Amino acid sequence: MRYSLVLMAVLDMVFMFFLVPAVYGQFTNGGQLCKTLDTLFMYTPEEARETLACLGPLLGRYRLVELSLDLVYPVVYSLFLSMVLTALLRNTPLDQKLLRYLPLLPILAWFSDLLENLGIVTMISLYPEIPRPLAAAASLCTSMKWIFVGLSVASSIIFSVYKLVIKRKPQL
Repeated sequence: MRYSLVLMAVLDMVFMFFLVPAVYGQFTNGGQLCKTLDTLFMYTPEEARETLACLGPLLGRYRLVELSLDLVYPVVYSLFLSMVLTALLRNTPLDQKLLRYLPLLPILAWFSDLLENLGIVTMISLYPEIPRPLAAAASLCTSMKWIFVGLSVASSIIFSVYKLVIKRKPQL
């Protein structure tokens, strides 16, 4: 498990610090850096249309990113976070039975990310006509992704601190 966790940590860092910034940093149109829908926490249908309008001639590239990099990276970060939570919760003398489900949070993030990508690719395909329900559903999936990622990271931090405190606590 340790080697797998280290491998996933390295892969996650390569994506997070090199691949994702390099790819998403290319979305400039006429010198203006355009934000992308999946980096926002939420957006309205109008904001979705404005974002896609900013991307303009780059929409094909954005679709390609959503169908390639943004399908692989969620697998990497969700597996990594799930493995971290599983390792942290192993042999934890906590009475809460619900805690055993915490490693599923990153899987929910992955599933939300997948649905978000489907919504974004569909909006790109339909642009400039973006149905309001589609934009609202894609935005909801984006928000859910960030909530599940945030809860996963927060849980990892909390249980890392918990493990450190338990290990340092003198046994009576």
